[in-house]
Amino acid sequence: MRSRLLALILTLPLPATASTLCDDLAAAIRAGRGDTLREIAKSSDGRIRLTQQAATIPDRYKVADFIGPEMYVLGGSGAVMVVDTQGTMHCQSFAFFDSRNGKTRHIDGPKTLDDSGDAYCWGSYIDAAEFNGVPTIVAEIDGENRLSMEVTARRGHAWDKTCKLEATFKPRLVVDEAYGDGKALEAEALALAEQYRRDPKRNAVPVTEAERSLMRLGEALPSPRDMPTFDKLTTNPYTGFDGETLWPVKANGETLLAMVGAGTFGWRSYQGNLVAFWRDDNGRLAPVASYQIALKNGALKTMKVTTLP
Repeated sequence: MRSRLLALILTLPLPATASTLCDDLAAAIRAGRGDTLREIAKSSDGRIRLTQQAATIPDRYKVADFIGPEMYVLGGSGAVMVVDTQGTMHCQSFAFFDSRNGKTRHIDGPKTLDDSGDAYCWGSYIDAAEFNGVPTIVAEIDGENRLSMEVTARRGHAWDKTCKLEATFKPRLVVDEAYGDGKALEAEALALAEQYRRDPKRNAVPVTEAERSLMRLGEALPSPRDMPTFDKLTTNPYTGFDGETLWPVKANGETLLAMVGAGTFGWRSYQGNLVAFWRDDNGRLAPVASYQIALKNGALKTMKVTTLP
């Protein structure tokens, strides 16, 4: 009997510590199951899962200046997080409450959270999640081929220590959207985007008269410049060029003009590049194809997990 009990105890999972929470994330990233919490949660067989938004918010959890709040119950800890997202930068504000003995009070969040009001915007956000049933708050900052996640568990009526995962990735360029004769020049578009990322200020030097003619036509295009979309309904709104350069390109037996640059949508910047191609049609530029080239995370370069004081 005692041996069976011991065997049962040995098969039970050990309580997750602050560092093991980030270790779980690190293992998922190394295994290629995602490079953000939300991607990992979709592929972790329920071991890591996002907390679902509550259907309603009781009056005791309402915050006066929150316009469209969402509430997340942190397991059975008695704590809840109320999040409000506002503005075109999707900035998050948050408040935490704890209920004990029938009473609800406002509490501080994890001490590592930045409550300035503009820390978690546009690629940075707060999520409620569970790691093997342990309720947590995850603050994620997604940068250009880099990632930072701070994970804090709620145990009983107290916050545990916070673990921090930091990772960097090799860049990987992929075609996000293609317009016009998109398949014909995909390889050239990816190569030009790669070249632009290495040296974004250098225009190509035309050699032939055909190249010089195309460059003159391209330089005469009015600013600001938009990539042609051939009347296709765009799911990606980043169609404005910024910091663009011009390149004569030989492809499929003809000389084309390529424009390569960063992408914009209003004040927003695209995480990637725009590439468009034109041909000379009797002294006028006729669009051939255009591409939105997204910058994605490639192979993992570095990973570090620490426990914050």
